[in-house]
Amino acid sequence: MKKLLCALMAATMLLSLAGCDKSDKDKSSADSSSASAVDSDSKDESSDDESSEETEDESSDDDSSDLDSTSEIQSGLQGNVYETEDYKVEINEKWTLNESAGDVLDCTFNYTDIEDENEAATCFGIQTIDYAITPEDMVDQMVSTYESYGYKVLSTESVKFNGNDAQEIMMEMESLGIKLIMRQTLISDGEKIFAINSTAVESIYDEMIGEIDKVLASFEFV
Repeated sequence: MKKLLCALMAATMLLSLAGCDKSDKDKSSADSSSASAVDSDSKDESSDDESSEETEDESSDDDSSDLDSTSEIQSGLQGNVYETEDYKVEINEKWTLNESAGDVLDCTFNYTDIEDENEAATCFGIQTIDYAITPEDMVDQMVSTYESYGYKVLSTESVKFNGNDAQEIMMEMESLGIKLIMRQTLISDGEKIFAINSTAVESIYDEMIGEIDKVLASFEFV
């Protein structure tokens, strides 16, 4: 239950980021569809039917391409290294890839070296965001979004993450009698934003964030 709760909260934290990027793409797609509709009005009925079939085929191809891309990201763990086209991170034996975390996330890793049942809620997740904004400009927007979800924002600050300038948002959330502390780190390679979310039960947060940081110390752009 705690492992599931952790994964769900990590996904919720990232959904708002994904939604921003997705809305821009959806708007672009809608504009393109509208333009195609205007053009099709100038053609005869036969041409409209043919055009529609071609559009459906192209859309199907695009959907297939998106699924292939998602599969590549989700299967990015080779040996003890998780790698995408943008970054890589080395995973030690205390972690396992949660393959049911959903398409919103690049990856989620759950802590498996469990002695205390509260440790089952320890996880971290990473997401790549194609978003034309700096981490600094994103913070206020994200704080407002998280508060609307019921998260209590504890602090925000500029930090260094493996030598990179980053923004850090600290939050807490209580559900089903469990209080979780969540740390979101936002970094950029100059083109994309990378959101790294680390979550653990409040009572053992300091210990568990240490375990998470042992892995995240290997995070680097490729």
